[in-house]
Amino acid sequence: MMARLRFSYKDTHDELHALSRLVARFLTRESSAIIGEATTNLAGQSSKATDRAWKWEIKIERPLRTKPSKSYQRDGKGALNIHACISFKWPIQNVWLGKKAKKKRDPYTHFQLAGSATTRIELVNGEDPVAMWRFEIGDDAAPGCHFHVQVLQDERYECLCRMFPKALDVPRLPTFLITPMDAIQFVIAELFQDEWPGHVDKQREVDRNTCRNQQLRRFHRLFDWQLKEMKKSTRPPWTVLKLAQPEPDLIVEQ
Repeated sequence: MMARLRFSYKDTHDELHALSRLVARFLTRESSAIIGEATTNLAGQSSKATDRAWKWEIKIERPLRTKPSKSYQRDGKGALNIHACISFKWPIQNVWLGKKAKKKRDPYTHFQLAGSATTRIELVNGEDPVAMWRFEIGDDAAPGCHFHVQVLQDERYECLCRMFPKALDVPRLPTFLITPMDAIQFVIAELFQDEWPGHVDKQREVDRNTCRNQQLRRFHRLFDWQLKEMKKSTRPPWTVLKLAQPEPDLIVEQ
């Protein structure tokens, strides 16, 4: 049975909203609007009186785009002028976790995944794609680690590169970066090595603390779960993590 990992609407909304302000300096103008739309769409879904699954997404056809950068190497010494395209597709549905019975007008406080969730990163040099990977949260049918990264394995690239074809869905590299917010921060920090740390330090404390606290809580619960799973088994740790399925409330504080 699918783990159906759960998330708080408020925590997810607040983190993405705060992050949008932290990263605005590194995104194109249109991308700032796109991330705002994703934030608004998430907030609006919590008020809908339905538990039917829907797609929370930033589409591949209209992704977040970073400004071009050579700073993936220190001092801007990168040979390529790279920008990133970031998109995600999370199938989610409303779920009520309140202690009291839900009233009709009460907004939903949480959502749960209704299938595998993907955040896609593409690096582009001018107009030429040069790299692509995906941060993924699997389901019970996924043969790899529940939280993993896959490289290429996309039919769009098979005409450009014979490596990592779509038919070969390995490796599934384990990751602790599981949300779109994690992925956005990762990419910005990679492409803007020199600017990002100092830039974050100068931003509004409330935005910085919101991102820090949400991410720290998520990482703490994820690492704690992994360590407990490894300790209670006699199998080698990697075998344990490869097979481990998290409880639905792994991320959510009850």
